[in-house]
Amino acid sequence: MKKFLIYITGFLLLVIVLSEVTIRFFDLAGKTMLEKEIDNNAMLKPGEKGFFKRGGLKEINSYYSINKQGYNSIIDYDTLDKQNINIALIGDSYVQGMHTDVRHSIGRQLEELFDRNVIVHEYGRDGANIVDYALTFKKYIQSKPYDFTFILVTDKDLRLKKPSTIGRGDRVFKENIFRSLYDNFHLLRYLNINHGLMVHFNKLINNGPESIDRIHGKNSDKDDLIKETYLNKVNNDALGMISSKVIFLYEEDRLSHYFIESFNFQFKKVIHLKHPINHGLDKHWNINGRYNCAKTMADYINEHKNRTKKINENKNLN
Repeated sequence: MKKFLIYITGFLLLVIVLSEVTIRFFDLAGKTMLEKEIDNNAMLKPGEKGFFKRGGLKEINSYYSINKQGYNSIIDYDTLDKQNINIALIGDSYVQGMHTDVRHSIGRQLEELFDRNVIVHEYGRDGANIVDYALTFKKYIQSKPYDFTFILVTDKDLRLKKPSTIGRGDRVFKENIFRSLYDNFHLLRYLNINHGLMVHFNKLINNGPESIDRIHGKNSDKDDLIKETYLNKVNNDALGMISSKVIFLYEEDRLSHYFIESFNFQFKKVIHLKHPINHGLDKHWNINGRYNCAKTMADYINEHKNRTKKINENKNLN
């Protein structure tokens, strides 16, 4: 028995070593995204650039670049030129856009759809929810000369009560010896980042058997709730901080019609013209999905040409 245990232990160690060498050689492991406290917010570390990797053979291998404000963008949000049509886009990881080359983000593709000066600032942060969206709007958008503000929203976002990133500078992970060991153990990062090991484990622990379906994309967060129950779960306090002029973007299967029918906001459904819209192994939009979102926003702006014309006339007077 003792020899058998020694044999098994030796075999496992050999597998770990060979796996570590292989992953290092082919540079397969995803990188830990560094965070920094900015204006008491938990943001990505400004100036960081690299490649975001997901999948066993890094099927997703997209370039990212973090701007001064801590968002994934090739442009900074320091100033706004009133001669431009300025657009703000708020959202979670879909807007943050790590899964596609940052040079082909929703904002950059939207700018390319116009022959006039259009500038898009993408306030996207992984894990953000309606509270983050409301605080972002209030702190960074409301008082600035943005001509259009879009928020990409889902049912899940609307139910949460606490912010994930805005005002959460306290949650920025502090460097320590364990983090350093993790960063240098490529096999562990490969399992955790590329394959979502801890994410799946947490779902199993926190959600029970139902989480197995969720991991495989079944039985999604869309609940068959009656209208009253649904609306009782919506965070009205956060929504009260957002102007009625804001346009909510949504996908049909990710936002209940109860919300659309009950709130005095403007809504625009993302129409997916180009397919496929995601990476297959990951539900986040690929370049086609991001184009579809950009095209939806462009259609809304073109539908409101009178508003755009008036905006330009007022800017020229100033």
